[in-house]
Amino acid sequence: MDMVDLSEFLDLLYAAPFKPDLWVPTMERLADMVGGSSAWLSRLSVADGSGSGIIARIDPMMPQRYIEHFGQRNPFVIKRDPRRYIREWQPTIRFHDDFLPREEVVRTEFYNDFLGPQDIRASMMIGLAVDGIETCVLNVNSPREDFAAEGVEVARRLHVHLRRAFDLSRKLGSGHGGDPPLVIDGGHHAVFLVDAVGRVSFANPLAQRLTGPGCEFRLVDGCLTASDRAASARLARLIGSATASDVGDRGGTLAIVRAGGPPLEATIAPLPRRADGVFADAPLAMIWITDPNIVPRGVADRIRDLYGLTPAETRLGVALLDGSSPREVAAALGIGFQTVRNQLQALYGKTQTNRQSALVLLLANAGRTTPG
Repeated sequence: MDMVDLSEFLDLLYAAPFKPDLWVPTMERLADMVGGSSAWLSRLSVADGSGSGIIARIDPMMPQRYIEHFGQRNPFVIKRDPRRYIREWQPTIRFHDDFLPREEVVRTEFYNDFLGPQDIRASMMIGLAVDGIETCVLNVNSPREDFAAEGVEVARRLHVHLRRAFDLSRKLGSGHGGDPPLVIDGGHHAVFLVDAVGRVSFANPLAQRLTGPGCEFRLVDGCLTASDRAASARLARLIGSATASDVGDRGGTLAIVRAGGPPLEATIAPLPRRADGVFADAPLAMIWITDPNIVPRGVADRIRDLYGLTPAETRLGVALLDGSSPREVAAALGIGFQTVRNQLQALYGKTQTNRQSALVLLLANAGRTTPG
C-alpha cells in the first residue's frame, strides 16, 4: 500500500460520517486494502446475537437469514456473561481462532451453513466501540483461511482512524446526508470548525458559550485555544495533524479539565472538503466537544418517557448502558456513591427489575434504534 492509496482512503473514511452512503465504498476499499472480499459493519448484542449493520459485497438476503436464525448461533458474538464481557471489552482486531480453535470453528453450524455459502473462511473483526450490551465491529471477510501479514498490518495502522470516524458518525447521528453545516449546527455538542492555526470559521451556540469569561476555551485573535496551557499546546498539535497534508495520525481526542465537574471530551478530526467550494481551499478541522453532564437525546428520551424517570435517573440509566459501573458514574459526575445507589434502587422500582444486568438488558431493548 503506497502513501497515495492511504491518503485517498483516509479522505474517504473521514467523509463517511458526514455522508453515510460513503460507508459502503469505504468498506469495499478497506477490504481490498487488507486482502478481503466483503465487509459487514455490525452492531450486535453479546447476549443473544441480535442486531443490525451495513453490508458491502454481501448478498442482501444474508442479513435476514442472520436475524431469523443464525444470529442466535453466532459463536463469535454471544457470551455467557454479557455484562462482564462488555466491561472487559477492548477495541482490538481479532480473528476466528481468537474465539475458538480452528477445528471447533469449522464444526459449527454458523461456519458451515452461514459463512460457508458466502465463501467466507476467515474474518478480520476490527473492534470499534461498545453501546450498552452491543459491540460495534467492522468485519472484513476472506475466502482464504488466513489474512496475509501485510493486510493485518494495514488494518492495524488504520484502526485508530476507523474508530475515530465511527465515533464521529455516532455523534453526528445516522441518517444525515446533508453538507457539514446542515449536520453540525444543532444537537447537544459544541462544535468548532478551525483552520490549521486554529482560526475559527464556525462555532455553534454551545461552542460559543465555551469561549466566554472563565470558560474552558478562549479566542485569541480569532484562534481557538484552551484556558489551560498544557491543554492548549495539545489542542494546537491535534489541529495541526488533522489539517496536515500528509497521512499522519490526523487528529485525536483531548480531555479538558474543569473545576467542579467531569472533564470535557474533545474530538479533533479532518473535515472533508466540499466540491462546490463553499469552504475555503485551506484544510479545516472539526472540533466536537462532549459534556458528560448533558444526557444524549434519543435513547435517554425513550427510557425516560417509558418509565417516568427523573433527569438524574435517566443519566444513570444511560451511563449504565454505556458500560459504566455505579462507582464510575459517581466519580464522573462528582457525586456520592450512596446517591447513585439510591438512584439505582429507584430505577429498579420503576422498571420492575432487581438486578443490574436485567435492568441494562431492559433499557437496551427499550432504547434500541437501528443504526444507519
